[in-house]
Amino acid sequence: MYQGYPLNKTIILPLATEHNLVARDANGEILWLPTWSNVWRKLDGVFEVKAPIEQVWEVGGGVLWVFQSNYDMVDPTKKPIPAEIWKVIGEMLGYKKPPRWYMDMDYGLYSDELVDTPPSAPPTE
Repeated sequence: MYQGYPLNKTIILPLATEHNLVARDANGEILWLPTWSNVWRKLDGVFEVKAPIEQVWEVGGGVLWVFQSNYDMVDPTKKPIPAEIWKVIGEMLGYKKPPRWYMDMDYGLYSDELVDTPPSAPPTE
């Protein structure tokens, strides 16, 4: 599981516009991938936190800007991003509440072989 703030086009566009981070093509259309990249560098660079962006189940059409994960809780070298930092970033993104926890889309617990193999038939006698 990951704790963080969801990012999608609706959340990214006002921040990107305010900070002149919107990338456009020759016709003036928004280039979303470079715009997302510009916003991520802006958010990550504010405090140099190096926060990852992850896909989670409950954020359709977007990603999660991650502050900590349950995987990090067992690693003494990993520290969660301090509350004073995520509060400022949350405000920049328009959030008024603390970041929530979301179910991750990491599949690494089981091999594809185990997941994709149908159960064996019961013995016939």
